Amino acid sequence: RLATADGYVAPRSADGSESMTTGNSFRRSEGPGGTMSESWRAGTANSGPGTAQILGGGPAQPQVHVDVDGDEVVYMAWQGEEAPDLNPVFSGTPPIRFYVSPPLPKGLELDGETGTIYGVPLQSAVKARHVVTARGPAGEGYCVIWLMIHPRPVAVGATFQYSGKDFDGLGLIHYIATHGGRAAWENPALQHAITLTGSRWRNDRHYVVDLHPRLSSSSAQPGSWFSLTLPKFVWLLPTRYSLRHGHTSAGSSLRSWRLLGSADGEEWVTLRRHENDKSLDGRYATRTFAVAYSSALRHFRLEMLDVNSSHNHEMRVSGFELYGEVFLDNPVRAMLESPHRFVRRWGLDSMTSAIAWHQANMAEQERRKPTGGAHSAPAIRPPTPDGATDNEAAPPPRAATTNRLVLDDGGEHE
Repeated sequence: RLATADGYVAPRSADGSESMTTGNSFRRSEGPGGTMSESWRAGTANSGPGTAQILGGGPAQPQVHVDVDGDEVVYMAWQGEEAPDLNPVFSGTPPIRFYVSPPLPKGLELDGETGTIYGVPLQSAVKARHVVTARGPAGEGYCVIWLMIHPRPVAVGATFQYSGKDFDGLGLIHYIATHGGRAAWENPALQHAITLTGSRWRNDRHYVVDLHPRLSSSSAQPGSWFSLTLPKFVWLLPTRYSLRHGHTSAGSSLRSWRLLGSADGEEWVTLRRHENDKSLDGRYATRTFAVAYSSALRHFRLEMLDVNSSHNHEMRVSGFELYGEVFLDNPVRAMLESPHRFVRRWGLDSMTSAIAWHQANMAEQERRKPTGGAHSAPAIRPPTPDGATDNEAAPPPRAATTNRLVLDDGGEHE
């Protein structure tokens, strides 16, 4: 069993239901002194029985996902941010020592005496498999841990704000479809700027993100859905999303559905849930909904929870838009590798901001250095209009150093 803040999470069978097991679900081995067992828990997890959640404190804050399937744990965190401690729950005859194979990513540590995994991961990992073994006089037990370390998203200073009018051309998807506002609109799914997948669709699925109202419907199968993945390197801290009904009449309009978000496309969290919502009744009806979430995401999924207004399972959607703040998970690589000019520009902007902040910080530290030998430096007062403080004369002008980067848009950027 996996212990969390709310108690034990029951192991799940292949169909997602709770399995009826007794004792613990982790593999055990017997030694000369009896039987020893083990499991792991995350100190900040908040999962109920048989559930899986992603928890995060901000767009660049640690995230942990804890799930149990037999004796496997999925552990997620952000690169460069302190990861929540992952603590073992075990029993057996002491002394017990803990080992991990292969070694954890740089920055993460396993305490050999307590079994706690902790630290600040310095490199990303895409679902890397690690086996933690507890060994003692009674034998040994082990647990499989899947580590998913996401690159830390960095704000780029771009926020897409809703104007109050549905499909106002000010959302992120419209921005992507117009190549950063520099070209005529093209369907972003057809130009492979976004990845659009989903259940079986009656006509072209790309109508889901089309500019104009169209007849657009999934097949009538329970749980119809579609998902959208943003361009590589791009993350969004969502604030709102818009939907458009996909028919000339109010028939088969959505009633109960939910919007999900994910960092990796595998583990999903509910961003907003709708129960018997009639706001999309009408010919190509539109509506924009607020979303409250504290972490940036790359994948978004809309799925039906029940039948539509005509009591069938068709999902009729012919418009989808997202609003919020944009982040990049690797500005340098985005600037150099992205096929999209607007993503490269975001990378440049975020790097420029980071360099400016670093230079200002270094200049402030230099200014505050003591200059009087063993005596303390006089208090520094705010600068006067001529740039000098009351304590000192204005310094001579400093020669500026300019670095130029030429992008393929034909311009030079300092």
